[in-house]
Amino acid sequence: ENGTWAIVNVSYELPQFIPHSRSYKLPSGCFIQDMSNGFSKVTWMEHVEIEEQEHVHVHEMFQESVRKGLAFGAERWIATLQRMCERFKSLLEPATSSCDLGGVVPSPEGKRSMMRLAQRMVSNFCLSVGTSNNNRSTVVSGMDEFGIRVTSYKSQHEPNG
Repeated sequence: ENGTWAIVNVSYELPQFIPHSRSYKLPSGCFIQDMSNGFSKVTWMEHVEIEEQEHVHVHEMFQESVRKGLAFGAERWIATLQRMCERFKSLLEPATSSCDLGGVVPSPEGKRSMMRLAQRMVSNFCLSVGTSNNNRSTVVSGMDEFGIRVTSYKSQHEPNG
């Protein structure tokens, strides 16, 4: 339909990398529909299967986020989408940007350059922690049965600004 976008997250699992997992994220995402009043209607769908077990331990640092549904839910995705929209708005309308940097970057071109840098940083971060880069990660042993993966990534040949 014209004026409607779909964003879909289709995850896949490789059991040898997550043998203790009891949760599975199935195809999820959102529809964004352009409304005639200048707003957008967002319909979010999360499709998650969780095998509940009494002995499953969630680290105390994440318990509140998991309990409130923030760890895997749409609120986190919406917050990210909102930040991206704010960045794009500031690129298109630098004079009316809601993100005043207090004179640190006074020129419109400087603000655009800063926003492009922020977008590249987000993109590079997402690329570096994606599942396709697991060949560059190492497992830190001795932490617990889940392990911790550490990934290092060096960005080279990036333009200034």
